[in-house]
Amino acid sequence: MPRPAPNPPASHLKPRITPPEIVYVRGRPIHRRCGAEIEQGYGLAGGGCGFYTYCPKCEIVLDKWQDPEME
Repeated sequence: MPRPAPNPPASHLKPRITPPEIVYVRGRPIHRRCGAEIEQGYGLAGGGCGFYTYCPKCEIVLDKWQDPEME
């Protein structure tokens, strides 16, 4: 089975379903509660391994996609 590319696919750059905590201002995701720009990453945030979006100011995970190879 081929390994995934080191960079996430374009489908992972925006959440599949926009949670109510995330709003888009000039095309950038912003956390509605604190106004900080949402960051994305890959790793063990929110349980399990996969892509995630989080607020660095509030330090909470807003959305998570489980990597199927890590299940």
